[in-house]
Amino acid sequence: ALTYSSMLELGTKIPHFELKNVLDDSIYVSSFLTNNKPSLIMIICNHCPYVVHYHEELKRMNRNLGEQIDFLAISSNDIENYPQDGPDKMKELFSDLGLTFPYLFDETQNVAKSFKAECTPEFYLFDNSDMLVYRGRMDESSPGNDIDITGNDLRNACLSLLNGNPISTEQHPSRDAILSGNNFYLNLSINPLIISLIIIKIIDKINIAITAINIISSV
Repeated sequence: ALTYSSMLELGTKIPHFELKNVLDDSIYVSSFLTNNKPSLIMIICNHCPYVVHYHEELKRMNRNLGEQIDFLAISSNDIENYPQDGPDKMKELFSDLGLTFPYLFDETQNVAKSFKAECTPEFYLFDNSDMLVYRGRMDESSPGNDIDITGNDLRNACLSLLNGNPISTEQHPSRDAILSGNNFYLNLSINPLIISLIIIKIIDKINIAITAINIISSV
């Protein structure tokens, strides 16, 4: 199912958290981000196609901006229903992607709630004083809408912040997959187009099977 994010109020300070970084099993505390650098915090999870959609752009953005901005990812999804979003798989995914910035596991989902996160992915950009200056989508693309991935909404906000320019107040909420868990809706992170493609593939397999049976029967 899809939803729009609630848009945490601009000017909000980074919420306090202490979470395990699955990459090295250390405890990461939000105060580590108080270092006179901007911070980009994202709420993501492994399996969501709306997150997977941005993997390559996220890698590019981290290569281009990772020295100037602290990148941090948090996964708050329910691993009972989605075991592929568990800590071991989180570590494996970042290793596969070549990403080394912290990837934190929010088992209770309390941190996601403090960010008012309802979707994956959600992006939050904080300035040098840890004040929220941008929240919302990466860009207007999504799986199946045929719009090129640019990352422009988030990238432009980051560049404006780094260059000391005003950040546009035209900020669009994320419209992605609903987080799953005890106080979230069930994550049905598949849009109608993807469902249609799955049905088409199933029909193709059925047709292939029927053809094979007919061939065998005619021998």
